[in-house]
Amino acid sequence: MSFANVPSRVFGFKGGSNRSYLEVSGSHCQVLVFTPLVGQSYILLRMKSKINNLQQKLSNLQNSMKNLSATIVSNMLENSTLNESHKTVINEIINASKVKPKGRRYSDNWILLCIILNIRSSREYTFLRKQHILPLPAPKTIRRYLSLIQTKYGFDEKFFRLSKKKFELFNSQERHRKLSYTVLEDFGDGQQCNEKADHGLVFMFRIQLILKSISMSENIGAKVDGIVSDGAATNRKVWKKLGVGDLKNNVVFSFIHPMDTTTRIYLFSDIPNLIKTTSPEKKCISWWHYIEVVNNDTNNILRVCLKITNRHLHLDTMAKINVKLATQV
Repeated sequence: MSFANVPSRVFGFKGGSNRSYLEVSGSHCQVLVFTPLVGQSYILLRMKSKINNLQQKLSNLQNSMKNLSATIVSNMLENSTLNESHKTVINEIINASKVKPKGRRYSDNWILLCIILNIRSSREYTFLRKQHILPLPAPKTIRRYLSLIQTKYGFDEKFFRLSKKKFELFNSQERHRKLSYTVLEDFGDGQQCNEKADHGLVFMFRIQLILKSISMSENIGAKVDGIVSDGAATNRKVWKKLGVGDLKNNVVFSFIHPMDTTTRIYLFSDIPNLIKTTSPEKKCISWWHYIEVVNNDTNNILRVCLKITNRHLHLDTMAKINVKLATQV
């Protein structure tokens, strides 16, 4: 009788004062005769049998995972309803189970997802990697890939080519976007110049860069409806140059689109800077009223202004330009 590929089993027989056990494991069997087993001895024998069964099942699963070919996995994923990110994760997990950790090779899509995850939160990336939740490459590998990116001054043409492919997937309504910027400077093509740039030169370059960014965004399929900037003095002058602002008691919020004369582009100031520059009318409320409210609130058991501290009220040089403090007040 052949016992090949038979999982490990233990059968007990009672006869007289002794107990006989027939242990079948793999390709052989043996009869074990013991003195009466009671209590913990019998439990240990049963646990040993269960452990052998689980190890055998684990070995079978590992062998089946190794036998999975790339074609079978791709067919299974194509027939599923998972999105592309889920398919990439499953494919990487299956590929990582076939090789040792030091011999792993990652796909381009997975490397891109790992780079984005590491940029968003390096702490979470380290946690997922150390806990072996996902087959993530080492941070050194991520830094090596980032060092291969060639950056230069000006607008990146490769970025706009990739964005064009993305916008091709959008409908006409989803293509409407707004441009946001804080500081726009044109550094040219990296060539050095002995001439020093003055305020007027930077101001003129800023208008050209805004118009150039609108033109390049429209060429890739985007529809620019507005521009958001902070309240810096140079940006206010750019607005005035574009014909936006309080001009002769006539408030203008937009200017004609440089590539479509039938539409207009609206200019907005970002909300944090609006909050920072907002000041109450002196006839209605003053800063001392805020201080009195906080002083009275600190004497109560149940406070209302929990986040307001002395740093919010007695401002130093850096606190005066802190948008977070102004928003909380």
